[in-house]
Amino acid sequence: MATKAELETELAELRRQLAERPQSISPSEPEPAEDGDDNADADTAGGFESLDLEKEIETLISDIDNFPHKQALLFALGVFALGYIVGRNR
Repeated sequence: MATKAELETELAELRRQLAERPQSISPSEPEPAEDGDDNADADTAGGFESLDLEKEIETLISDIDNFPHKQALLFALGVFALGYIVGRNR
């Protein structure tokens, strides 16, 4: 087990490293346009931001794929309820 002095030394080192890191872009500043994106202004001209549909679909598929692993009990109850409802309607 680490001593209090070792932990304080490590904490001081981590704070120093954090202070040396470059500051991230604040949320109020616009993000720079990607390279080769000549029509970046055209995407937001109507007040709507461009939707990255492919990324959204990929995220949705990933969430659906991981759901049985992350929420196993809820998934099992849902399958049971669906089976019960289908069985009662026959």
